[in-house]
Amino acid sequence: DTTSPTVSSVSSTKENAAYKVGETIPININFDDKVYVTGTPQLTLETGTADAVVDYSSGTESTKLIFNYTVASTHNSSDLDYTSTSALVLNGGVLKDSLGNAAILTLPAPATTGSLSANKAIIIDNLPPIVTIDPVDGSNTVLPTLPILINFNEYVRFIDNKEATSTNVDALITLKDSNINGTDILFDATINSDKTLITIDPIVDFASEQTVYVSISPALEDSLDHPISSASATLKMKDVITP
Repeated sequence: DTTSPTVSSVSSTKENAAYKVGETIPININFDDKVYVTGTPQLTLETGTADAVVDYSSGTESTKLIFNYTVASTHNSSDLDYTSTSALVLNGGVLKDSLGNAAILTLPAPATTGSLSANKAIIIDNLPPIVTIDPVDGSNTVLPTLPILINFNEYVRFIDNKEATSTNVDALITLKDSNINGTDILFDATINSDKTLITIDPIVDFASEQTVYVSISPALEDSLDHPISSASATLKMKDVITP
C-alpha cells in the first residue's frame, strides 16, 4: 500500500454559537486513514487582523487530529475557518500512516464542502456593538414629524444581563432642546423584538427649525458582555412653515 492518507473534512465538537476571548474550541481534522503524528503540526485559522496559529493537541494513531484553539482578544470571525488549503503544516513534525506513507496535508478549500465553515457556524466576537443614530450628528434638514432611531448591529441587553424592553429603555436616552444643557423634551422610546433598534418618539412633534440633542448612555452590551459606547447627535429640524 503506497496510498497516502488525505484530509476528508474539518469540523469541531463545539456548538454553533458566538465565542469570546478565553474560550477553547477544538478543531478536528479528519483523515481517510489512520495517521501517526510526530512533533507538533500547526493549523492557521483566519481570525481577522491577527490569524491564530494552533498547535496539534491529540489524536495520533486515529483518523481524527485535534487542534485546540483558544480565542485571543484580537480575534474576530463571522464564520470561523482556516486561512487556505495549505493552512495545515508539519512545523518540523511528521504525519504518516502505519506503512510510512506521508499524509497529504491539503485541506478542503475554505467555505466549500468539507471545510470548517461549511460544517460549523462558529462566530468569534471580541467587538462591541456598533451604535449609529439616525439622522446622523449634524443633520440640519430633519423632518420634525419623524422619530429618532438608534441602531445596533447586533442584539443588545442591559449590562446586568437584564432584557432591554420598551418599558425600561427610556432611562437610557437623553433628549434635550438646543444642546446637552437644554430643556428636557418629553418622549417615549421603544425597542424592537430583535433588540437592535430603539425608536424615540417625542410626545409632541419637534418644532420647525428646532435644534435637538439626543444621546444614549453606555448601559447596554451584547450577548458576550461587550458594552456599547455612549453616542450622541445634535440635529436641526427642517423649516416646514409655509410662508
